Amino acid sequence: MRKPVVALTALSVIALALAGCTASTPNTTRVAESSCGSAFDAPTPLLDTLSVSGEAGELPAVTMPNPLQVPRNERKIVNAGDGALITSTSQLAHTTVWAAPSTSGEILGALGSTSGQMGQVDQWAQDLPGLAEELLCVPGGSRVLITLPTSDLAPAWSEIYKLEENQGVVLVVDVGQVVPQAAAGADVFNADRGLPAVIRDTTGRPGLVIPSGDAPTDVRTQTLLKGDGEAITADAPVYVQVLAVAWRGHEPFINTWAQAQPGPVAVSQGFPADVAQALEGATVGSQVMVVLPAGSIPAEALQGSSIPADDALVYVVDILAIAQ
Repeated sequence: MRKPVVALTALSVIALALAGCTASTPNTTRVAESSCGSAFDAPTPLLDTLSVSGEAGELPAVTMPNPLQVPRNERKIVNAGDGALITSTSQLAHTTVWAAPSTSGEILGALGSTSGQMGQVDQWAQDLPGLAEELLCVPGGSRVLITLPTSDLAPAWSEIYKLEENQGVVLVVDVGQVVPQAAAGADVFNADRGLPAVIRDTTGRPGLVIPSGDAPTDVRTQTLLKGDGEAITADAPVYVQVLAVAWRGHEPFINTWAQAQPGPVAVSQGFPADVAQALEGATVGSQVMVVLPAGSIPAEALQGSSIPADDALVYVVDILAIAQ
């Protein structure tokens, strides 16, 4: 009889878990990557009257009719990148957002820092409620031109810039690194017996089926998915997703899948030594399972946590990206 442990409950163990998580977003919108091929096929008559110049990351210049009527949303990729696709509004992406009211076309500056910032795609939701969904299907490394009518703006925009009906803002968004939400490497056949089985849902989120037999008495490592990205080092900050359970446990003691996507961490600092050693050299896009025998982590290091010192521990780690 096998015991299923599904990654549904968020249990955070700060001592051994990953730092840098942002607040979770309950109203996440997701799209399938397979649907993105036609995402930008819609006509863009408003944006076709505009032109934008300037290098990515630098203050852009927008040339447009004055004033521009903005009765609806439009989006257009000006320069297409070749990075990972944005497929969720809660996904991590580095963005720089430049804004111009449609009444003048004058870029007012960047929201936040002119060098942009890494955060969830919907980090601008308070000021620009309609922006996050317009960034779905945009690949990393792109510059996107977007119009938002007043209905997709915080009320302060209309008040400050005297925007009337059928007016709005023009946004130039520079998208830098986009962090995938799950490993997407090739399946790897493993012949080892007696180890947990990993099952994944359609989003790539894993669950574990723990065997009913005894846990291994030595460290065991399996590469479940093999990515084709760069090999990671012990000290370079990387973005990962982690599911970890005790062999005889019923709930995960680390589950980043049930939280907001975590920030980058060096494996030498975010994991027990044996797990860090197993992950070093793994490639971006890989999913790796590491089983630690009971007693691998000193009991004093586990004080104050829910991790049992007398049980084997199972870690499933998705290696998503190296922080840029």
